[in-house]
Amino acid sequence: MKNISTILSVLSLVLVGVLFFLFFNHQEDVKKRRAENDALRKANAGVTIAYFEMDSLENNLSFVKDAMEKFKTKESQMNTQLNGMKSNFQKKIAEWNQRGQSMSQAENENAQREYAQMNEKFAGEKQKLEMELQDMQFKMAQEMNKKIEDYLKSYNKDKDYSYIMTSQPGLIYYKDTVHNITRDLISGLNAEYQASQKK
Repeated sequence: MKNISTILSVLSLVLVGVLFFLFFNHQEDVKKRRAENDALRKANAGVTIAYFEMDSLENNLSFVKDAMEKFKTKESQMNTQLNGMKSNFQKKIAEWNQRGQSMSQAENENAQREYAQMNEKFAGEKQKLEMELQDMQFKMAQEMNKKIEDYLKSYNKDKDYSYIMTSQPGLIYYKDTVHNITRDLISGLNAEYQASQKK
């Protein structure tokens, strides 16, 4: 009976020791986490982030509207050119169909070769024009990004934002509209563009 009581006393002492250890160890973790959070808060003090709505910019900037007009004109010219080619090919095909049975085997083989060449020529021209359109679209996007980036550098000289980013669906889940600079960008970039058009 004496042994059991001694064992229980020792076990109690060990458990108390383990509890003290866990308690003080947890306190150290809490202190460490608090210190890390305080350091993070201090590091982020003074960090301000502004944002702008890219779709609003694209819909309201004069140079984007002008660029889109040029793009649509180019696309329309491309379609006119391709439709003209298609129309000429269809006339040739109608001519072959009209001659139909009266064509010799040599003429028929020649027509098939010419038809294959027409298809190849049309596909090649279409691919070339589509690549020109893609290139034009890529250059327009690059130019727009460059204009925005250059403008933001001068805009931010007296604003002191740490970061300025664009807001797009699925990218930012919360935003304080106090830091929305979309209107400033639209008016500033449009004024800059209009001034450049007068030169």
